[in-house]
Amino acid sequence: MGIFAAGALSSCGSEISKQQTALNYPETKKGKAITHYFGTKVMDPYRWLEDDRSGETKEWIKNQNSLTLRYL
Repeated sequence: MGIFAAGALSSCGSEISKQQTALNYPETKKGKAITHYFGTKVMDPYRWLEDDRSGETKEWIKNQNSLTLRYL
């Protein structure tokens, strides 16, 4: 019976910590970039993130890093 109680308390603790660590990820927009490879269309909605010098990408990275640091 002691093992059951410990397991029940353990699961309650994990439920509380899930609520405390709710992660709100920054919104990631989807573009409409399409590349054609040998007659096949390949959608690349996150191509805009490849430009690491753009202000928009820098802002997205800053927001992702902020979330990561809060979590860690």
